[in-house]
Amino acid sequence: MKIKTKLRLAFGLLFIIVLSFGGVSLYYMNKMASSSKNILKDNYESLNYLGKMRKILDDKQMLIMTVKNFIASKIRKIMNTSYFLCNIRIDKIVEEDPFIISTCCKSSGAICNRLWEFRPTKNLGFFSL
Repeated sequence: MKIKTKLRLAFGLLFIIVLSFGGVSLYYMNKMASSSKNILKDNYESLNYLGKMRKILDDKQMLIMTVKNFIASKIRKIMNTSYFLCNIRIDKIVEEDPFIISTCCKSSGAICNRLWEFRPTKNLGFFSL
């Protein structure tokens, strides 16, 4: 066999090997692309679900703050209408949530000194979670 023929066969074989590697790599690249699309789709669904969950939690936090403000306004109303009620175990009213103390103190300065005598020692409110 001539050298020219041997070189043609060798280059032909190398060309076939390169083409086969190219075909295999294209197959696996397409396979990876399809799995990546599925992962991105699942990621989008997870982010969407997380956004909805965060919105619900934010709404609940707003509800908690609204209830706290409502309770604080009721206590302020009681404290402003009758000073006698402030002397009746105010520590039992405010020991659950120190937020009420600070809210009440903002509106009535004279009663504020009385409230701080009954300030709770432990934080048992919603903010301790």
